[in-house]
Amino acid sequence: MFIKQNYKVINECMNSTFWNIALRKWFGIRMSVISSVIIIFTSTFLLCFKDQADPVLVGAMFLHALWICNNFKWGSMCLTEVDANIMSYARCKKMLEIAQEAPQKVETFNHTSWPHTGKIEFSNYYLKYRPDTEFVLKKISFTIRNREKIGVVGRTGAGKSTLCLAL
Repeated sequence: MFIKQNYKVINECMNSTFWNIALRKWFGIRMSVISSVIIIFTSTFLLCFKDQADPVLVGAMFLHALWICNNFKWGSMCLTEVDANIMSYARCKKMLEIAQEAPQKVETFNHTSWPHTGKIEFSNYYLKYRPDTEFVLKKISFTIRNREKIGVVGRTGAGKSTLCLAL
């Protein structure tokens, strides 16, 4: 049961991760196509006017076209990241604007039915873990009075935890 539920949660997480990576790749390819169109347009323009243009100017234009394409990809990715972060902030702000639930009502305790004083008394107490086993606690007798603090002390295996469970 746990393993199936774990696989289900992992698949849901990986599904969103897969689509995130796929959309980033798709966006990158799209930016590459747009960049290629800009480079082709610039190259065609420069080839058409190669006799009339200064070679230094042609090289500068081609260099700037490459630079614009690279920065276009980077700038688009940054804007997408900023937009996602702003949306996260907007979602958090909306969550804070949701009206809070009323505080949980605690019923008042009826003190009249509760004893004002009390004591715990064990007299010749025996305890078994199961009916077919022998007694683990034998002839235990003690009294704990009202507001009395006690401590249970003993060696390992003496029955301290068993006595606390018996209480």
